[in-house]
Amino acid sequence: MRSWSRSGTGASSRSTRAVGKARSGENEGNVVYSLFLPSGAAVLRGFHRDSPMNPFLHRKPRRWPGLVDGMPASLLRHADATSIEPDEVAFVIWYDPATASGWQRGRQRLPNGADPDGSEALLAPFVGAADRYLDFARSYHDRVLPRGPVVRLLRGAAVDAATVHRLNPARDAKEVLREARALGFETKGPTMTTKESKKPAEKSAQEGCEGQACSA
Repeated sequence: MRSWSRSGTGASSRSTRAVGKARSGENEGNVVYSLFLPSGAAVLRGFHRDSPMNPFLHRKPRRWPGLVDGMPASLLRHADATSIEPDEVAFVIWYDPATASGWQRGRQRLPNGADPDGSEALLAPFVGAADRYLDFARSYHDRVLPRGPVVRLLRGAAVDAATVHRLNPARDAKEVLREARALGFETKGPTMTTKESKKPAEKSAQEGCEGQACSA
C-alpha cells in the first residue's frame, strides 16, 4: 500500500461522459477490480489469496473489519468496484477529488507483515516502475511492449496517437484517445479522423472568401 499512496492521484477526470471498469490479475487468482467514475473518483478492490485478510480463510467468507470505514458516503455504493465476485476482497482503496486527500483506505488494524493485504504486490505494476509493468504485460497478457512509451506514460506524458500505435497497432487511436480523455488522462492531438479534422478548415476558408473574390 505504501507505494500506491506515493504514486499520486492519476484519477482526476472531470468528464461526465464515461464510467470505466477494469479487472487485472495474476494466474494464481489474485486480482484487482477497478472503477473510475465520471466525477474523477475511483475505487480499487483487491484480493490476494495468500493474505491473512483473505475472507475465505473463514468457514463463511467474512470481510476484514474496517475495509471501508471512512469512505465518503458518495462512494459507499461503489465500494465493490464491480459486482464480479464481491467476496474477493482483501483491500479497498479510493480516490475522491472532492477531498483532495489523495488515495485513501479504511480505518482498520492490519495484521503483522510487510504486505498483509497484498496491495503492494498487486498494485506494483501500476505505480511508476516501467520494468515491473513490462514484466507484468509479458507474463500475464503475453505482450512484449516497447519500453520507451511505457516509461514516458508512467512519468506523466500525454497519450497521443503515436504512443497508441506503438503500444497496440491494432487499436484505433481516435477511440483510445477519446477513452483516455474521458477517464481523466491527459491526451495530445485530435480525437477526430483526418477526414473529419479537415472540415472546419475547409469551412473557414470558404467563410474567408465571403464578400471578396477568391481565385480557384
